[in-house]
This record gives sequence, C-alpha cells and structure tokens, in this order.
Amino acid sequence: IYEDDFDTPLGGVKVTILDRNIQTETTEQGTYALREVPPGKYTVVFQKVGYVRRLKYDVVVAPGQLTDL
Repeated sequence: IYEDDFDTPLGGVKVTILDRNIQTETTEQGTYALREVPPGKYTVVFQKVGYVRRLKYDVVVAPGQLTDL
C-alpha cells in the first residue's frame, strides 16, 4: 500500500476482511498478507488514522491460489 500524495510505502494500515474478522496490518514497506482465508467473495477494508478509509468490493479468493489486490 502506498501513500497517494508522495508515492511512498504506508505502514500501519489495518487491512480487514469484513464478515470474517480476519485482519492484519501493513509493514513499514506497505506490504501485507492475510493467511488462511477460506475461498469466497469478500469486501476488504483498508484504514489508518488520518487517511480516508478505502473498500475493495468483490475480491475473489480461490482455493489454493494467491489473490493480489
């Protein structure tokens, strides 16, 4: 995840899959991984104090595959 105005990595962003209560936080390099997510279609929320909350809808997680956002 990158900061829009300066195009720099953004650490400390809370990444949550709604309805599953699966969450993690980005590293200082702006990377994250959500593990053991069951297959399905989800809404993912990205939020950090001082920034506008973003949602990504209809994220499909397929069995045995990585999902890039």
